[in-house]
Amino acid sequence: RIDAGVGWLDPASATLPRDLLRIGLEALACGYDPAGARCFLEKTPKNEAHFDAMFAAFPEAKVIYLVRDPRAVYLSNARSDEFRMAPDFAARQWVKSLSAVLRQVVKFAGAERILVVRYEDLVSRPAATLAEICDFIGVEVDPALERPTVDGALWTGNAYGADAAATDGIDAARAERWREEIDAADQAAIVAVARFEMSLLGYPLREVFD
Repeated sequence: RIDAGVGWLDPASATLPRDLLRIGLEALACGYDPAGARCFLEKTPKNEAHFDAMFAAFPEAKVIYLVRDPRAVYLSNARSDEFRMAPDFAARQWVKSLSAVLRQVVKFAGAERILVVRYEDLVSRPAATLAEICDFIGVEVDPALERPTVDGALWTGNAYGADAAATDGIDAARAERWREEIDAADQAAIVAVARFEMSLLGYPLREVFD
């Protein structure tokens, strides 16, 4: 469709936003590997608040929701002046996001539209978890997935400070740093808010009291 230009677009059409986005995605794919591009990954915070609109615009879309222990999320945010927040507020935001996703999981039960992946599983068992993700979206597993890059350069992710140093491969050490770097009071505040949801995902609760 990108070869046809934009003359076919109808400014009054309800599908105009979707059509414009699709043209942009196709143009981006052509810049990388037009013959081999099979899907496009879009990563925007708070997408879980717009699932209904997204699935209406892109009925074939699939969602991978990457969830992380809320204590680790709090620690990551605490290292940033922009995203720093109180532990109980951080926990409420985590619960709000997860609850929105779980409602959609129930809504689309059996439809294989949403895959919930724990960050801890991804970094501790990358091969098995990436295989599950690839099977979900219908692409072949590539060993290069275990060595994240952007345009051929090592990718440091969204880490702050010293954690932003490039690593060759997936670093599992960061996943558990909250155990040493968050004091007991802040851990307790997070668990008090998110206990039920943490239990659903298999996150440990007792460390805070040990």
